Amino acid sequence: MGFIEIESLAYVVLLVILDATKIEIERISTFAVLAAMLIIGSASIDLKGSPKVPQILTCLGEVSYSIFLIH
Repeated sequence: MGFIEIESLAYVVLLVILDATKIEIERISTFAVLAAMLIIGSASIDLKGSPKVPQILTCLGEVSYSIFLIH
């Protein structure tokens, strides 16, 4: 499991535990920390490299932007 999957699972498990036990906890120390870790994990995936995009889609994107500018 990757970092994102672990953080998503931790988020869901925390929600289930809080709902089952009806415990009141401080939101900053739980949900905010998990959300920040989820955002950091997402950003680290983005930094590893861009996804492979087929050449035809890149070409269509460049052509559509040129048509938009001319219009």
